Amino acid sequence: MDVVVIHDRLVSLGIAPINRQVAEYWLSLSQDGALPQREVFDPNAVSTMLRGCGLFDVRVGQSIHVRIPGMMLRLAFGRDIAGEDWLAITSARHRDQRLARFSAVAQGAVGVGRRRTRRASGDDVDVEEVMLPFTPGDDGVCPVLVHTNWRPEGQEWFGVESPYAMTLASEFHLVPFE
Repeated sequence: MDVVVIHDRLVSLGIAPINRQVAEYWLSLSQDGALPQREVFDPNAVSTMLRGCGLFDVRVGQSIHVRIPGMMLRLAFGRDIAGEDWLAITSARHRDQRLARFSAVAQGAVGVGRRRTRRASGDDVDVEEVMLPFTPGDDGVCPVLVHTNWRPEGQEWFGVESPYAMTLASEFHLVPFE
């Protein structure tokens, strides 16, 4: 993994500044071009962005489970989704594509997804996520950190389910490791 190339590709995609900060921290954890170990990720290093993070366990081509849903995921769903099967709470028509995207990231890429969605208030908003893999464990599970730039407004802070919750990004980019 060439961290300079990945950084430059992310910059060229114009990712949101808050997502860029998380990605740059993740890139800084790489040693000798290897994927970072999940254990070296220090939440304190991204404490101001932590509420937009979620950690997923990915079995390539098989499953995605929510390990740690950050505050934004809990607010988007109006409940805690820790331990849930991410695909089971995804609409049936999007499951294959969602699994393919997470699997591609787990196999050696950074993912950037963008969508235009509507807030509970009726206002449109641009939402972007960055998907960052860690080294897979001996059990074949690859932890994937996802950070979103979405922040709730108004009633969304009080657990009102957001229309953002499970929409699939209409624009998706993979930055493969070379």
